[in-house]
Amino acid sequence: MKISSRLLSLLALMTFTTVFLSSCSEDPLPPTTKSKVRVIHAAADAPAVNVTVDNATAISNLQYKSASGYAEVTSGDRDIKVIAPSLSNAEVFGGKISFAENANYTVFAVGPVTGGKISTVLSNDMNTPVAGKTKIRFAHMSPDAPTVDIRTAAGAPLFTNAATKTVSGYLEADPGSISLKVTTPGGATTLFEFDPITVAAGQVFTAVAMGTVDATDNIPFSVRIYTDTEDGVGPIDLVQKTQTAEIMLVHASPDAPAVDILVNGTKATTTPLAFPNSLGYLAVPVGSGNPTFALQVPNTTTVIPVPANALPTLVAGKKYTVFVTGQLSNNTLDFKAVEDVFTVDATKPILRFAHMSPDAPAVDIFLVIPGVGDYPVPSLDNQSYKNVTGFVPGQAGTFDIKVKLAGTETVALTVPSFTFTNGKVITIFANGLAAGTPALSAGVINHN
Repeated sequence: MKISSRLLSLLALMTFTTVFLSSCSEDPLPPTTKSKVRVIHAAADAPAVNVTVDNATAISNLQYKSASGYAEVTSGDRDIKVIAPSLSNAEVFGGKISFAENANYTVFAVGPVTGGKISTVLSNDMNTPVAGKTKIRFAHMSPDAPTVDIRTAAGAPLFTNAATKTVSGYLEADPGSISLKVTTPGGATTLFEFDPITVAAGQVFTAVAMGTVDATDNIPFSVRIYTDTEDGVGPIDLVQKTQTAEIMLVHASPDAPAVDILVNGTKATTTPLAFPNSLGYLAVPVGSGNPTFALQVPNTTTVIPVPANALPTLVAGKKYTVFVTGQLSNNTLDFKAVEDVFTVDATKPILRFAHMSPDAPAVDIFLVIPGVGDYPVPSLDNQSYKNVTGFVPGQAGTFDIKVKLAGTETVALTVPSFTFTNGKVITIFANGLAAGTPALSAGVINHN
């Protein structure tokens, strides 16, 4: 049978195509490489956001403190945008982020919102579990918190000198119960302390500090732990222990009645505080800002609030003294608050002076030392009304104390035979009236 030239041409074309396709199937294009990424919304002042990758929506309605979980993206440079739908779809972040092949990443969205934009912090999540160990790292995403240490409740350092917008490396720890606290660098002052949590072997976590330390903005500081394995979510909120500062009120108003002390509206003392005394330190909660303080005349409805601006921001672990001074009779009742910064020294007494007599002029403080005479105490000279000196070391022994009008030899007050004891910390405070009743006198506060 005769085959036409057209049919031969068609068969030849089919044979070429088959060979070409076969050769292509034997040499396929290289596969697309992948990375994994999640987003943690740590910008307290930003609304819920959407995240796009190369203009395609990847994450929707991500709320503050939420994690998106890990999702696959193509490795390489990706165009990432964070968009706030409630702000007319404003782009609060936009930029290129480079993702390495087969690596896992977290993008932290961090406040504050400035000029309609937020910041991002990228971390490489080295989240491969370790047999028999827990892995944990710390991400400092609080915009106004200082550089801090993360320590165990016993004070052992875990992460030191962590600055805002930084992520530590992973630390391997033994599984079990762990208690964390946030301190100033070096661990001298505890800023926040948390109840213990239990961690298991093989788990990998990121602890993220968020919120602010500003007690007035209603964005409380918090630490949330996210799981870095599996879906990358699994949040656990650390529960703050009740943080306390110690505060001592001193009744130095010569014409005010004895009062009870109210903390957050609740009576905190069992004995009324009368002039010119103190009742020692009270432990007061300060985890979410200062408590409210007020003075109440016993068995009456008369309440005198302590103005919020009369107090510094109380810090957990620190001590403060608040002097109630001035006079009710002429509407000059006032409050003077100071932080009590001292170190107990077993080899010497520590003292300071507070001038709380409303009508007395400025004074100098002298100790009468046998064989020496009137010895001016350094740093306690020329003290005027409501001045409180710093603590200074003294000399053990029994001495007269003379209070002289500043720059003169005129003695306004003598405290006879006062005993200074090694290891004791005291405040001597002038009280009463220089020209009235009760007369000018001196009281003593024991701080330890």
